[in-house]
Amino acid sequence: MSTYLAFGLPRSAAIPALYQALTVTGLVVLVRTRRFGLFRTRQLLAMLVLPGLLQASLGGFVASSGMVLWALFVPLAALALLGVRHSVAWLLAFLAELTVLAALDPVLRQNPADLPSGIVIWFFVLNVLGLTLSAYAMLGYLLRRAESSGPPGTGGRA
Repeated sequence: MSTYLAFGLPRSAAIPALYQALTVTGLVVLVRTRRFGLFRTRQLLAMLVLPGLLQASLGGFVASSGMVLWALFVPLAALALLGVRHSVAWLLAFLAELTVLAALDPVLRQNPADLPSGIVIWFFVLNVLGLTLSAYAMLGYLLRRAESSGPPGTGGRA
C-alpha cells in the first residue's frame, strides 16, 4: 500500500487499504456475532475481487506483477473450508475473473503504472512466494489435522 502511495498511485493503494478495513471490520463483527459463515464468505469474496481490481488499476498482468495470483488462494481456501462440492463455485468464479482479466489485458496494459522494473520483478517474486507459503501452510495444517485424527474409530491412532 505505501509503495503505491510513494509512486503516486492512490487508487491502487486504496485497494489493499480497503482489504485491511474489510478484514478488521469483519473480525469485529465475527467476535460480536459469532457468525463465521458470513465472515468466511465476505473474506473469500474480498480475496477474489480485490486482487483483480488492483491488477486492473496497475495496468494488467505484467505491470501488476501478476497480482491476481492472490485470488488463486480463494478456491483453495474454499476447498479446505467448504469441501469439494461447495468450493466449485469459487473455482469457477476465479477462472471467470482470470478470463476477464486476460481479455482486458490488452486495454489495461496501454496505461501501466509507472513503477521501476526492479520493483515489478520483486513484487512478482513476493506474490508467488506469498501465495506458495500460504497454500503450503494451509495444506500442512489440513494434513496435520487429518494425521492427528487417524482412521475412523481409532481415536487418533493409526
